[in-house]
Amino acid sequence: MPPINGSENPPGVGEEKPDEELAHARVTLDGLASALKADTAAAFAEPRLRAMALVKHKDAGAWARCKTVLQKAKVSVKEVENAFAKYQI
Repeated sequence: MPPINGSENPPGVGEEKPDEELAHARVTLDGLASALKADTAAAFAEPRLRAMALVKHKDAGAWARCKTVLQKAKVSVKEVENAFAKYQI
């Protein structure tokens, strides 16, 4: 499975340079699959919730990969979306 940040190409190749906040969110979510294997509640940690809220609004591809990771770990995407709804993006 490709990383959530979608960085199959080196930075700057074939895409615009993402803003730092979005880049940080992608890095935060790269470890989501392994974190969920240890504890499914890891999806609800504040840094991950903020990162998911940001990628949902700014990076459809990263959000799609994130949803796949959540679904494979049997974590409700709807519950995660409700949890990060409090973060204004």
